[in-house]
Amino acid sequence: MVRNDPVLTLLLDGHCIETTARIAFRDMERCALDGREVDESAYELLSEFLQATDFGTLRTERPILDGRRKVKVKVYRKGATFAIEEIDRLEG
Repeated sequence: MVRNDPVLTLLLDGHCIETTARIAFRDMERCALDGREVDESAYELLSEFLQATDFGTLRTERPILDGRRKVKVKVYRKGATFAIEEIDRLEG
């Protein structure tokens, strides 16, 4: 499958998907404010993901995203919503 849209990779390690996404968003904002280059499409995707997602429901439906286990996921647009795919469960 070929995707031209941005794909975010998030490592959930001690934080749920919402907190991890917010930290990534804040890091991107810091980079932009420091004059460093930020992938604009990834920034927009993350912003829209944070605004549109009901994280309480998401964590209930998919407990793996609660941050208790170390897991790497990718987030991307899927039509009018977002898809979250587990890439890897990690030890630790």
